[in-house]
Order: sequence, then C-alpha cells, then structure tokens
Amino acid sequence: MLDLFIKNNDGLTEFKGINYTKKGNKLSFNTDEDNYEFIIDKTIKMNKENKESKISILFDKDNKSNGLYEIKEMNTTFNLNIITNSLEITEKSVIIDYGLYIESEYTGNFEIKIIIKE
Repeated sequence: MLDLFIKNNDGLTEFKGINYTKKGNKLSFNTDEDNYEFIIDKTIKMNKENKESKISILFDKDNKSNGLYEIKEMNTTFNLNIITNSLEITEKSVIIDYGLYIESEYTGNFEIKIIIKE
C-alpha cells in the first residue's frame, strides 16, 4: 500500500491505502480517476492518464525539462515546461516539488509525495 499527496495552489489532495505494483524502477498505481506510472532513476518520468487527458512529465532536479499535456476529446496537445525545485528519492518515498508552465504560461507550483507503507 501507498499514500499519495498532491499539493497545488488549490490545496492538498490525499489518497490513502492505494495498491501498487513495482517492477524494477517502475511504480504503477491507480486512484479513482487517474492511472499513474513513475519511472524512477536519477530523474523521474511521470505518466498520468484518465479518460479526458494524458500527461507526460520528466522531473530532473535543478534542470528545466519538457512534457506533454494531451486533451483527448479535443485531440489537442500542449507543451509543458517543468522546473524541478526539489527531488527526493528514498526506498520508501518520493517527493517532487516543481513549477509548471503550459506553453509559456505559469500555472503554479506543485508537490507530489508518495509514501510506501509496506
């Protein structure tokens, strides 16, 4: 089981007691609405998908990186620019703090925290 915490300008969203699978450096799990896949190395690649959209982001500490945001119904893709402020990876947790830009427009600062409880 794991707990997922996502903090943004609107507040904190918590998901507790999520079943997950881990194969090598790939961590996968689902919330009620979203499917997540994290590929964890020195960087972290996150893929998040639901029935409306798909997001692919690369988190690389102290570096700018790119990603894609696809809105399925509109068949439209936007470029994402990510500034990873901090990236902490341990055996039992992942904490990512980042700023997100869609095209060149700043959308806010986010924090994703994954705590593995087993």
